[in-house]
Amino acid sequence: MDVLTFSLLSVLPFFESRYTLPLAIAQGWNPAVAWGLGTILSILTAVLLCTLLNYVDALMQRLPHIGSFWNEYVSRTRKKLAETLDKWGELGLVLFVAIPLPGTGVYSGSVAAYAIGLDVKQSIVLISIGAAIANVITVLSAMGALSLI
Repeated sequence: MDVLTFSLLSVLPFFESRYTLPLAIAQGWNPAVAWGLGTILSILTAVLLCTLLNYVDALMQRLPHIGSFWNEYVSRTRKKLAETLDKWGELGLVLFVAIPLPGTGVYSGSVAAYAIGLDVKQSIVLISIGAAIANVITVLSAMGALSLI
């Protein structure tokens, strides 16, 4: 896998680094390099999303069929994060993003932070920390799985 393919896959919604990292490592990438590039791309994605979600939300609201899908996604994501925030406070957003499971990554964390009205700068920091942790977990899991083969 080349750097461009890695980068493009790493910033796709619902794919993100959590799926790109194991592929890169399986293809011979140095795990530290894969983690570093994946984490930088995750942070850039968080910055872009948190900064632009006001505009994305306004655009989605104007689109007849997509608007209802968008509203459902935002509502569902808000509920997921609200439970975690109630229990853990701001650390809840870090944990929400850090758990490398579908639906809990940078995209969902950014949308949830926006939906509950967290400050943009604070959201970027918390989401970036969560993404870095998720990428560590993913790299370690990929290395462990590969050592079993």
